[in-house]
Amino acid sequence: ATPVKPVAFWAHGGERLPHFARRADELERIERWANDKEVRLIGVTPWGGAGKTSLVTEWIARPEGPQARVRGIFAWSFYENASEEQWASALVDWVEQTFDAVVRDGGLGDRVLDAALQVPILMFLDGLEVVQEGPAGSEFGRLLSGTLRTALTQLCQVAHGGLVVLTSRFPFADLEQFDGAAARMLDVPRFTPDEGADLLGRAGGEWLPHRHRRELTLAVDGHALA
Repeated sequence: ATPVKPVAFWAHGGERLPHFARRADELERIERWANDKEVRLIGVTPWGGAGKTSLVTEWIARPEGPQARVRGIFAWSFYENASEEQWASALVDWVEQTFDAVVRDGGLGDRVLDAALQVPILMFLDGLEVVQEGPAGSEFGRLLSGTLRTALTQLCQVAHGGLVVLTSRFPFADLEQFDGAAARMLDVPRFTPDEGADLLGRAGGEWLPHRHRRELTLAVDGHALA
């Protein structure tokens, strides 16, 4: 039977890049992990500017994306709103209203888990570095607040039908213990000079010779759209 298209709510973002290029290996890996029911969380931790948001947005939009696994998609950008409390409250409210569910009372992190146990959903949480300890801190990559930490660790520990996809420029220190089991981590490499040149061409730079587009990519260390 054809899977029913999940109900999607994008609090922020959701627009696919018209010139999305390359990243076939990364898309295939995310797809393989998403099809593994033992995997409950995928972390995408690229070099800054490598296109982490675009990569996940592209995967979600594709026909072979998360449709077969989940009933709903909830996407939130911490770049746009860094409040963990507002994220958790919005997610719980959306699950209750959209799927006629009753999420039990408790702390917000626990309520997020209960929502995920009731309805298999894809949570796309983008830009978590704004709520993590930075490189200068003693606990690099650790989540600063207990709400997200509680929710994400429990979502790795407890079996549920959904999937969490995170992006950050920093490693996920709180979730390293689950890597290789309930979690998988994808480090997206920067573009090669030729890949960057192709991307610039797709983005409207065809008027520049290929070698000049290669030079521009090298000048910004692989971030072709910088």
